[in-house]
Amino acid sequence: CDGNKRTAHIFAKQFLLDNNIHLKRHYREACLFVLEIANGDKSIEEIMGWLQNHTEQFHAGDKEKYLKDIIRDIEYGEKEKDGE
Repeated sequence: CDGNKRTAHIFAKQFLLDNNIHLKRHYREACLFVLEIANGDKSIEEIMGWLQNHTEQFHAGDKEKYLKDIIRDIEYGEKEKDGE
């Protein structure tokens, strides 16, 4: 993903986090989905379905863990979190 799409991914992840919802997809997979949205390949219904299938509620006490995940996305961009 380029900077604009990476920003869109991080913004969406932060919005979900603010609502105690975790996006359960690795950066690369989520980025591919963002690209499909940007290309006009996904309908609103498809986006809603994807989000319903790839998110989960979490307890507010776990928010720090998910914030660290977002920071890793910002720092490493397209690199996998496991060091690739």
